[in-house]
Amino acid sequence: MQPNYRVGVLLIGVLLSPTSVAAQIVVSPLQAMPGRWERVSIQVTNPLDSPIVAIRIEVPAEMIVAGVEPHPEWPFEIDSLAGGGHAIEWRGGWVAQGELQEFGFLARIRSDIDADQVMLPTHLTRVGGDVESWMGGGDAPAPRIFVDRTPELTSQGTAMLGVVALVVSVIALAIAMVARFARPSPPA
Repeated sequence: MQPNYRVGVLLIGVLLSPTSVAAQIVVSPLQAMPGRWERVSIQVTNPLDSPIVAIRIEVPAEMIVAGVEPHPEWPFEIDSLAGGGHAIEWRGGWVAQGELQEFGFLARIRSDIDADQVMLPTHLTRVGGDVESWMGGGDAPAPRIFVDRTPELTSQGTAMLGVVALVVSVIALAIAMVARFARPSPPA
């Protein structure tokens, strides 16, 4: 597994920035194409001395969840949300001060999505029952994945493009050879 330097830089920037929010959350990937399966991860860091003991992510109906990555010490449950979608909740672990934990699941954005982004409201529960919610804007925006509608070539499309380039090259070479040998000879 390759290190994700972008997430590290984001976390350092978030940890060093002044804020009234008691924890920090980063989602990865930052953008995804509709219809493509992606490993979605939520990274949670805790700058306070009150440990985080539960993480709940609300995945809207615009995303289909295929499975949740098992996490040591953090059993999870999946519940249905009103209006579609699912909530994934991990409980039983511990994110102490200065620690980072990552929670992942496999999902895809529906191909027929109209929105430009998918918001993932997240709720963190601390020892003692205090809940910190990341749902909207302001100091605690919900993590979001931007919808990438950039067309891409499939492996078959890439192979076909290679064949077309080869055929065009052979035709250009044939034309150049015909032009070279079909020239009238200079008068003697």
